[in-house]
Amino acid sequence: MCRHRHGLDDSACLNRRSLCSRRLRSVLSVQKPIGPFRFSVLAILLGIVAGVGALGFRALISFFHNLFFLCRISLDYDSNQHTPLGPLGHRR
Repeated sequence: MCRHRHGLDDSACLNRRSLCSRRLRSVLSVQKPIGPFRFSVLAILLGIVAGVGALGFRALISFFHNLFFLCRISLDYDSNQHTPLGPLGHRR
């Protein structure tokens, strides 16, 4: 007995299932698996993009740190050095 909500009889239900499974198989068979060489190239490209993004983010942090704490526009920032007192002095 067909238990779908569409209310078809058993033969129509079986035909509909086989049609859906054939469509699913045809969609899945079109995609080719990616080879190890392409996968490695994509991984290297992703690493390069992530590295450039990290450098850009670091520069952005440096820019806003220098702008708000030192009142100057610069990308120079050494996280090992203490930030000197700003032009407004020490805040309490």
